[in-house]
Amino acid sequence: MHSCRPRLRSAPFSLGGETAELARGQWELDPARSRVGFEVPHYWGFRTVTGRFTRYGGRLDLRATPAVELTVDAASIQTGNERRDHHLRSADFFAVDAHPCVRFVSTTARLEGDRLFVDGRLTAAGGHLDLELEALITPDDDAFELAAEVFVMHRGLGMTWNPGGFTRPYSKLIVAGRLVATTPEQARPESAPSDRPPIQARRGPCSKLAKGWTHR
Repeated sequence: MHSCRPRLRSAPFSLGGETAELARGQWELDPARSRVGFEVPHYWGFRTVTGRFTRYGGRLDLRATPAVELTVDAASIQTGNERRDHHLRSADFFAVDAHPCVRFVSTTARLEGDRLFVDGRLTAAGGHLDLELEALITPDDDAFELAAEVFVMHRGLGMTWNPGGFTRPYSKLIVAGRLVATTPEQARPESAPSDRPPIQARRGPCSKLAKGWTHR
């Protein structure tokens, strides 16, 4: 199954001064002003369940490969209902014991004015989906505001539990927040030695990966 895919534009473009700064810099999600969440139509579409993840790390560097990277602690899911959250962590959905992290890693990223077009792979619960998404980028003093949404089919990630069909088979994933410049130590390339390995190189449960993560 595939996500809903926005059409990518291929026309030539030019970067303004502020947007060019984004293309040259190394950025991460600001812990105080960011959100990774989702919306799922429930009860045959008459109600929407909203939720968020409280532990995650996100980075952007358009000169690097990958240019965009988001890693989420799946066990940090919160919907305001403890019983539902426990079920979402179970093998019926995110299977956090076996697959503690949800990850998105870009394969391509292209900046056109105030739009960032990204192709990449979402991995969760042992499954994966190739996604295309479009993010709105807005300058804000020495930072940038980011807003992105994409629809994902549950079945593509192996999440098929849905007795009675009362839940729609897709979710809207939302990443919104503030990108702030990283320090040289934070932005160290993956190949360079460091006491703080990059997100994708860390091993073990995501719940133990506290250093450098956003907490909300």
